[in-house]
Amino acid sequence: SPSHLRTDNLKALTLYWQGQALFDGRTPDGVRKAREYLTKSIEVDSNFAQAHIALAEVYNTYAIGNLGDYRPSEYYPQERSHAEHALVLDPGAADAHAILGAVRLLFEFDWVGAEAELKQALELNPRSANAHLWLGTLYGFTGRSDAGVTSALEGLSVDPRSLYANVEVGRALILDRKYDLAAERFKQLIERDSNAVRSHLLLGQVFEQTGKYDSAVVEMQTAIRLAPRSSRVLAYLAHAHALAGDTIGAVHGLDLLLERSRT
Repeated sequence: SPSHLRTDNLKALTLYWQGQALFDGRTPDGVRKAREYLTKSIEVDSNFAQAHIALAEVYNTYAIGNLGDYRPSEYYPQERSHAEHALVLDPGAADAHAILGAVRLLFEFDWVGAEAELKQALELNPRSANAHLWLGTLYGFTGRSDAGVTSALEGLSVDPRSLYANVEVGRALILDRKYDLAAERFKQLIERDSNAVRSHLLLGQVFEQTGKYDSAVVEMQTAIRLAPRSSRVLAYLAHAHALAGDTIGAVHGLDLLLERSRT
């Protein structure tokens, strides 16, 4: 059967690439605009499987909660729906299986099912960056941190310029307790893009793990400035204040979190 992974519609393809470029940095504004472009791409060519996959990735980013408080129960089903539709359009769409693996990993907490989906993705396309990166996350979450670093590096090798892939390698290094290497990577990424929320958030975690609590607070404060709607980032800041011995700052953060929890 013909592949619908790509499109012959130049407008749909242009909108797709614009969306992907905006999405890679995972900033709140970039993700919002990426969603708009990718939605328009699908409106122009509803059979463009890769655009459905890309929009599923956007919904994943909302559901995870790094950039703001969004309901996982709303966004993960939309993510799954677009990935499944992409597989209807193209049964060989490896990245659609990678997305379904992410849903199993993060929403259903089905480790075995997630690994099966991700390995199926890699059977279809051994150079699926998404599959390698999500497999790295799975390995990190399930105590296989060394394999997690290896998998993340394999994902990065597919697209070495990707900010997202570089961040994922850094996070894998944290889980493998290679803090110096992680810190070096995040500092380089922040030089490249100072608005990258997760680079600041994860560098703050490195500073926490290495006892540099004041520096951790600074990084978390920067992350809050870049993603003010994220309770996750606020929680990390409160934690950094507590480690730094700033009880007032920690309690203030908790008060803000409790207030948000009411709405």
